[in-house]
Amino acid sequence: MLAKQAWRVAMNPDSLLHCIFQHKYFSGSSFLAVDRGQSPSFTWRSLLYSRDLLVASLRWQIGDGESASIVGVPWLPRPISFQIICKLKSLPEDTKVAALLDEAGWKEPLVRDEFLQIDAYCILSIRLPNTRSPDELIWHHGKKGKFTVKSAYQLACMLGTPASPSSRDGDWRLAWDLQLAPKIKLFIWKVYSNALPTMTNLRNRGLRLEGGCPLCDAMEEDIMHVLVRCSFARLIWAVSGVPWKLVESHTEDVMVWLRAIHQRADREELEMIAVIYWSLWYHRNMRIFEGKELQAVEVVDMAKRQLVRKKIVLAEGPG
Repeated sequence: MLAKQAWRVAMNPDSLLHCIFQHKYFSGSSFLAVDRGQSPSFTWRSLLYSRDLLVASLRWQIGDGESASIVGVPWLPRPISFQIICKLKSLPEDTKVAALLDEAGWKEPLVRDEFLQIDAYCILSIRLPNTRSPDELIWHHGKKGKFTVKSAYQLACMLGTPASPSSRDGDWRLAWDLQLAPKIKLFIWKVYSNALPTMTNLRNRGLRLEGGCPLCDAMEEDIMHVLVRCSFARLIWAVSGVPWKLVESHTEDVMVWLRAIHQRADREELEMIAVIYWSLWYHRNMRIFEGKELQAVEVVDMAKRQLVRKKIVLAEGPG
């Protein structure tokens, strides 16, 4: 499985394979953050496709907190982003996790004051090593943080991703070409595939579920409702600054709607729309599973921070 090769390239910066690809494709950058580039070979494109699956499960395991930044970097043991939800209250954006630690462990008063309750609880639940060691990138979905082909396959099935890059159709390539974090691309693929577990889709699969949208109590919750028709989603779009004409829907066909957006919006607008989609779904799940609800401005802020993640996520990691 190519994901295993991607893991080896990412975790072994001194290996011959890593050095060859680095010289040709990502000199001065990181394998985990590099873009596809111009005229990539089939091997490189395939490796990057697997890399995107890899990044969907990579996070920092905190040791001394000196490598992982608090913002924009996956370090919380909470899928799917592994990141804090909202911006810091008083600490600078480039602060390392080490600022939250003292000799005894977490600085609990600082953590509770600086973060939303949901983030503070997650941070304080992280067990620290008895002897401080460097932060380490681990595979969240594997035992003891180790990558296995089986766990990668299970993650791919869970995310609904194609088995290989050759199986992507034109609609998947639209998402693939955007300069976004891999987790966002994987999410957009699920939107294109109508694979999100909305209440409507779950009922269509035979599950007996009552209720509709958890945010506005509409009877039906399909993908179009979650992303654009829900009253909360409409508020998000109004706050975001994205022109409503770019995202409004005049059809019940998800594919027709998404293709129309692609034709109307430029690249920068498409990337903003994509991260808002992801943030809407993330917030929806937080409301259902954790009983938490953010203000519209907080959801938009979370979306905007995803746009800068590509520049800093894992850039300080191996390679």
